[in-house]
Amino acid sequence: MKKEKHIKILIDNFNGNFQKKEDIERAEDRMGKLEVTIKRFAKFEKKGVKNADKIKKALEKKLEETYETIQENTNDIKKTLKKMIPKEELKDGIVYEVLPEYARCEEKAKWNKKEGMFIYKRYKWGMTLEDTMDYFGDVAWTNTAGCAPMKIAQKQVL
Repeated sequence: MKKEKHIKILIDNFNGNFQKKEDIERAEDRMGKLEVTIKRFAKFEKKGVKNADKIKKALEKKLEETYETIQENTNDIKKTLKKMIPKEELKDGIVYEVLPEYARCEEKAKWNKKEGMFIYKRYKWGMTLEDTMDYFGDVAWTNTAGCAPMKIAQKQVL
């Protein structure tokens, strides 16, 4: 696959998946860095740099891996957003089972409607601490941890 097509696919993949202006700016920055890398490589190739073919193959492989990773992550996030409880349906003070792969907490977190965040137990340096975390739907496209509530926990204790 050509380098230019990778860039187009990556940009197309990101379009429409953002909730905040900063998310779009971050993605544009990421795409810009890839474009700069491609332009730098083109200069190496023109100058007849030794091992240019190896550099080209390594760059194309890295772009392919980047695309595949972004595609997989995007698909996972979209599936999770569809399965989790919508923010409007969360009840204040209720403990929910959450997906640990998107959060710093293990399995449960309590919704705090006033703060608009989850409260969870965090184990650090041999101590148990209470901490807060955003609703996953609010931070899904920012590479920030968030609680993805799946169902109300049977035991309402953190």
